[in-house]
Amino acid sequence: QYHLERRADSPAIDAGDPNSTRDRDGSVVDMGADSFVTADLWPEDITQARVPPVLINEIMYRASEDFASGDWVEFYNTTEETLSLAGWSFSDSDSTNRFEFPLATAIGPRGYLVVARAIELFQAVYPDLKNVVGNFEFGLAPEDGVKLYNAELLLVSEVAYRNAFPWPLAADGVGSSLSRNTAFLFNGHVDNWTASEQKGSPGRANSRIVEGEPGADGIHLV
Repeated sequence: QYHLERRADSPAIDAGDPNSTRDRDGSVVDMGADSFVTADLWPEDITQARVPPVLINEIMYRASEDFASGDWVEFYNTTEETLSLAGWSFSDSDSTNRFEFPLATAIGPRGYLVVARAIELFQAVYPDLKNVVGNFEFGLAPEDGVKLYNAELLLVSEVAYRNAFPWPLAADGVGSSLSRNTAFLFNGHVDNWTASEQKGSPGRANSRIVEGEPGADGIHLV
């Protein structure tokens, strides 16, 4: 009811009216319904929406010169079980750009995993962080998106962001990342994201969390 999913290889992708408004990535609009939250359910009942097993939790799309880590994305396991990501993948807003997780990749209960565009750059800034994989060949743009797919190519989590108000401007080359601040809200809603502390917080609880009932890592789950 809250989120309609399409397979990444669905024939409905880019199969809509070519004369209609383009998708966020500039491609022809997809055929059929897009992901949405109905207005009459926002915001009172949105806390009843299903929290996916893995969330997009933090995005560094333009690192600062002082912390030149390159692009990276952090994923968070919302469950109490270790999850295998064998066969899972993620892309930017262009679904043809795809990074597939190595077969042995897993996230522990309430754990984190970072995917870096260039592991050597990432580890130069975060030398103590071990739960990182890479490299992904495509980059993240200032106006872009991140999509996470499971082994069945179903969309698990998605966010489209911009480097313009009301999105946090400090995430655009100033040293902060885009950091999820609560799981209360629909993943793509701008109020669910804030600018992190300097350098971000990969591999640990996000630095700025909305007050409420926290999970074991400080992320607020409903």
